[in-house]
Amino acid sequence: MYSAIVDGTNGDVILNKVTATFLHTTIVAQGEVIDLTTHKGRTINLDAVSDKGRIEDLLRLTVKTDKPVMTGYERLKTKIYIPERDEDLIDRMSLDGQFAIGDIRFTNNEIQDHIDTLSHKAQESRNWRRGYRSFRAARNFHDGKQ
Repeated sequence: MYSAIVDGTNGDVILNKVTATFLHTTIVAQGEVIDLTTHKGRTINLDAVSDKGRIEDLLRLTVKTDKPVMTGYERLKTKIYIPERDEDLIDRMSLDGQFAIGDIRFTNNEIQDHIDTLSHKAQESRNWRRGYRSFRAARNFHDGKQ
């Protein structure tokens, strides 16, 4: 579902609200798709939010593996910037925002066992509350670097 305004004189698009759903994740975005340079394509500026998504859904979009490396919930609020250049999308895209993941389970049982062991040892030594498995961060990702 979306609401947009298209400038018929130059093809620029203002996205008032775009609701995109894939698998078990919904992302709501607003922004613009505009022509800023003489390069082929358009520059994309979006503000995106996902409140009740699944990390495995996002990983399916970004990581080339048969199955996602982990499962769990995700929440994000980020600015997405994709300039018009002659490079692959993943090399042009930058994200600047906050994200949280929780109830994480690695799909490789051996890795999950190691994580569970580390978690158990940490809980014993620091008296951490049991069952805490979430992560919050604010990051700026650009050109594959943090």
